[in-house]
Amino acid sequence: MRAAFPGIAPRTRTPNRDETWQRPWLRGSLLLRAMLNEPWDGETWQQIRREVPNAAAEQARIAGAGWFN
Repeated sequence: MRAAFPGIAPRTRTPNRDETWQRPWLRGSLLLRAMLNEPWDGETWQQIRREVPNAAAEQARIAGAGWFN
């Protein structure tokens, strides 16, 4: 599917990435923590602020699916 976008390389799984051992709920929690606790400049914060509700909704969807059990 990503091949339809010629400027974007397809994503590959590499075993030594930090997130390979993380469960989806943990990744979501770490993402939200980083988004809310990092000091952002004004322009970047506007982008982050728009994405926080999406990340929180995804975290709620994962929690509702029961992936954490």
